[in-house]
Amino acid sequence: MSFNRVIPHSDEDYVEAVIDGYEDWESAMHVIEKMTSMAEEMGTNRILLNFSTVDMRISVSEAPEIGELFHTLAPGLMALGIIPSTEERAARTIEAFSRYMDSQGHSSRFLTKQADIDAWVKKEKLYALKP
Repeated sequence: MSFNRVIPHSDEDYVEAVIDGYEDWESAMHVIEKMTSMAEEMGTNRILLNFSTVDMRISVSEAPEIGELFHTLAPGLMALGIIPSTEERAARTIEAFSRYMDSQGHSSRFLTKQADIDAWVKKEKLYALKP
């Protein structure tokens, strides 16, 4: 079962998606629609994807298709902060998704330490999307 949460952070200008529990195509489509819609409503291009507690049921070979759906629904080029899973299979799928998103012009950054997350949230120049 998926327990995904999409949280607006208006003060910091980003949407956070906590991908929690069982993640398959249906739950992925639902959360992508929700977070891209929320980002558009907020007028932000920043989404923090937290995969730290995911039970990934999407294969590495399917990751580009998930990326294509995200790319299609995104209101523009997005700056993605990615908190990866420590589970190896999930991490490979997330990496494939990230590579696809980067190939489409989006900017993704893996945030493995709390300091990385804090810097991304504060929009330090290192993590800013290029104009």
